[in-house]
Amino acid sequence: MIIVGGGVGGLTAALGLARCGFAVEVLERDPLPDVADVEAAFDADRRGAPQVHQTHGFLARIVVELRERFPDVLDQLLAAGCVTMPTTAQLGDPRPGDEDLQVLVVRRTTFEWVLRRAVADEPGVTVRTGVGVPALLGTPATDAHPAVVTGVVTEDGDELAADV
Repeated sequence: MIIVGGGVGGLTAALGLARCGFAVEVLERDPLPDVADVEAAFDADRRGAPQVHQTHGFLARIVVELRERFPDVLDQLLAAGCVTMPTTAQLGDPRPGDEDLQVLVVRRTTFEWVLRRAVADEPGVTVRTGVGVPALLGTPATDAHPAVVTGVVTEDGDELAADV
């Protein structure tokens, strides 16, 4: 499988697919910072993600998904200084499930740094940086059949066949 984009969405998809047994190649246009710590990651620029230096608050669903599907990633995020905050203070009497109503407060650079490390350690995932994808390969839609994507074309003109 090929995933176009090595940001939060692409890295999370790569991690999930690899853990389901798929071989995954992530193609990312920007050079990604190869840094040893989270503070150095904050100083790196991402041309394709101008909002990268903003603090992000991820809603409760991502905390639940991380805890259930990627507990190692959640542990690494918390170890890197991210915090979870309950959102139930104004709700009154607690109800079952309220403990899941937490937001994750994190720098985007920290989130991506932790995900990149998890993906780098995951067998079956390859990340290629500096590889833009301006076009898709496939068959066009007809009245009888939808379009089918069969691969990508890189900025260098390489044609890579794969599920995308």
